[in-house]
Amino acid sequence: MSDDTTFRVSPYAPANETAYDIWYEKCNLDGAILASVAYGVHATLFFSAATALWEQRRSTPRRTWALLAYISAHFIMGTIAFGLNAKFNEMTFIDNRDFPGGPNGYFIAEQDNWVQFVNYVLYIVIAWLQDALLIYRYYVFWNENRWMLIVPCCLYLVSIVMGSLTLAQINTPTSGVWAGTTVNFFTAFWAVEITTTIFLTGLIIGRLLWMRRRIRQVVGTRHQTPYLSVAAMLAESGIMFSVGGLVFVISYAANSPFQNMVLNMVGQIQSIAPDLIILRVARGQGLTRAKLDDASMTLKNSSAGSGRHKPMHSGGGGSLSVPMSTFHAASGKRHSDSFFTETANYDTTLDPVSETMFIPPTIVEQETDGKSSVMLIGHAA
Repeated sequence: MSDDTTFRVSPYAPANETAYDIWYEKCNLDGAILASVAYGVHATLFFSAATALWEQRRSTPRRTWALLAYISAHFIMGTIAFGLNAKFNEMTFIDNRDFPGGPNGYFIAEQDNWVQFVNYVLYIVIAWLQDALLIYRYYVFWNENRWMLIVPCCLYLVSIVMGSLTLAQINTPTSGVWAGTTVNFFTAFWAVEITTTIFLTGLIIGRLLWMRRRIRQVVGTRHQTPYLSVAAMLAESGIMFSVGGLVFVISYAANSPFQNMVLNMVGQIQSIAPDLIILRVARGQGLTRAKLDDASMTLKNSSAGSGRHKPMHSGGGGSLSVPMSTFHAASGKRHSDSFFTETANYDTTLDPVSETMFIPPTIVEQETDGKSSVMLIGHAA
């Protein structure tokens, strides 16, 4: 419920606007400022990712150009949307400041203005691009199991339908985001978007937590797996958009002016999350199919045959730095895409009973009939 009483913060404030109108206008202006901050983060991540990818254009040209095209599409559309939002704010607060109802009245009445309409189009398309990347990452994390794609792909199709209906309704004369039928479409679109990202986020994080637990059972808790850290999980899952989108949907459903403080920022977060994932991959910090294969083979070999490999524990002796990279056993060639850390410090000690010094395991990769396998080899001296 809006407050219809007049509210003047100073003698020079508009005399014909309600307290709700003033609060609404403040949220619009603050939202533009927050969107500027989010766009700055987006631009920084884009140029960082583009630079890292450009350095790999000769070694992996196909993947590099595909990812460059993807983040460039995000950046171009995000930049245009940011500029259009700035233009609409000029129209609202400067060009049409005497519009009946003030800037808030103009903002609500002109939702079908081409400037605002194109802004909505761009942010909805950006949302679809983000979903496509998250679905692909989710597919890779779950060992490319096609059955796991049924639910997210259905949600993705529903999102496309609801987004298209929302845009069609917004473009109808005398209609807007706050008109009766549009609210249903717009709310439904964002509800599907948030459901899709929360579903993907939850299953990606769940998969990574399961892998971390299994790997620690094999190699021990002292062994670090940087690709399964909490920070890595948050980046890989795109959880930023899930949180921001959820805040927007709740405030929008409650018809709170706070929605305008969040909406344009969420539009940029839709590009920040994919850029962060691709930047990590370009720098060798993100999970790739090869690294997941390394981890899967380690877990597979740990349970094969006699195969209950117990993690090596240590006592309070000296410190030993042990390389943890994988090697080709036959050629002695170093594997360049290791899932594990390059080195790890272990304590070594003499067992007080057997007087045996335990040395941490070495990870060895072997190739047989064109297939690679990873083995954990423990040593005792």
